[in-house]
Amino acid sequence: MFRHQTLRRKELFACGQLLFFSLSLSAEVEIAIGEKTGFIQPLLGVNAGPIMVNREGKAVNLTLPYKKIGVQQVRTHDYYGYLDMATLYPDQKSDPVSPASYNFEDSDQIFKAITSGGFEPYFRLGDSWNSGPNFPAPERRAPINRHNWVRAAVEVVRHYRSLTGAKLRYVEIWNEPDHKQFWDDSPYEFHLLFHETACALKKNFPEIKVGGPGFTAAAVVLPRGNLTVTAFLDFIQRQRTPLDFISWHLYANDPVTFRQAARFYRQELDKRGLFKTESHVTEYHTDDRRLPAGLSPIEVRAGSAGAAILTAAWIALQAENVSQAFVYRGIDMSMHQPNFYGLFQPDGTPKKPALAFSLWSRLAGCEKLLVKTGEQSGGLWFLAGRNSAGQILVLVANPTQEGHWWRVSFQNHPEKKRVTIEEINQSAREVIKREINLDRIFLPAYSTMLATFN
Repeated sequence: MFRHQTLRRKELFACGQLLFFSLSLSAEVEIAIGEKTGFIQPLLGVNAGPIMVNREGKAVNLTLPYKKIGVQQVRTHDYYGYLDMATLYPDQKSDPVSPASYNFEDSDQIFKAITSGGFEPYFRLGDSWNSGPNFPAPERRAPINRHNWVRAAVEVVRHYRSLTGAKLRYVEIWNEPDHKQFWDDSPYEFHLLFHETACALKKNFPEIKVGGPGFTAAAVVLPRGNLTVTAFLDFIQRQRTPLDFISWHLYANDPVTFRQAARFYRQELDKRGLFKTESHVTEYHTDDRRLPAGLSPIEVRAGSAGAAILTAAWIALQAENVSQAFVYRGIDMSMHQPNFYGLFQPDGTPKKPALAFSLWSRLAGCEKLLVKTGEQSGGLWFLAGRNSAGQILVLVANPTQEGHWWRVSFQNHPEKKRVTIEEINQSAREVIKREINLDRIFLPAYSTMLATFN
């Protein structure tokens, strides 16, 4: 539970075993560490990598940097040719049963780097935003031969399932069908493609979880976008299409937007009785086009502001029963685009959001969730757990332009005085680590902190 010296607003949400409180930040915040209230979802996925061929045509391998920050899953999207259906099955008129119809060689090297690096593949069936110079661009975004494409999708999954076995747990059908860059036919034609593909995959691989389609952010921020989602789900319900998960994307600078989006998808699923269908956010990051006052694109994409916003978003997703989450993306395509989406530059240099990701992975390793909350009226966001060594870890994000004080009290736990602080702020390039004995802790504007109580 959370206590506050001046309580102006209090919202209580019950979700299974978890209790969430939203409190106003008019004064110092006290975090009361209590008993176990649930579990922490890892949510440690990224898009693309660990091998990426950059714009200069050079292959870079960031397996070690990925492992260092705690990446667990890799979504196979936007390799710009590799692992795209336009590459794997280039001629949709060809016999999808014939091995000669497929081109796996180049893509297999990229895929094997995921599994050999110890990461779980999350397989996206579809195409990238565009194609690299050595790969064919699709004639159209929508398949020109739906029957052959569906059968080819089964064979592609069969091929990569043979390389991974049970490690391939998820197959996502398509990417952003509500964006003309990825779909150039009617919504109804997409619904048919999704239905036929999902049915074929579940028939051949009943143990694999099948879902999609990776709706854009517009699906939740625009009223007509909502209609795109509801029309899709209505079709799924009528046709009894297999849907193990729904996937969606969001680029935003307000962590509250992530909470609202997750609730929208959960509510729409539950309305239709799809209670077991999981919610996955398969792309998320900050928005460098709609900037908070005083911030530059590079600060929200690569600086401490971006790290704090993404950390708050990660906490918000924890509170809303999101099962899988993937930052877009792992690696930049060029050293000359410092405000691109990557957690890492192509030479392996981590941006501050990558440093924040490493703190998330530490908390995700905790055995027990001790306290969990959402947004604090535009202020601090918290998540706390206890690890196997008995240490209590508190992750705190401040995605605002003002600094805030906070403190911890222990309920039914021995009081812990020794505190190690790891902080990501605007003034330092690396994580600042120090030990303190203060009763309260100050978190500067646009900063992220992991406090370890021994």
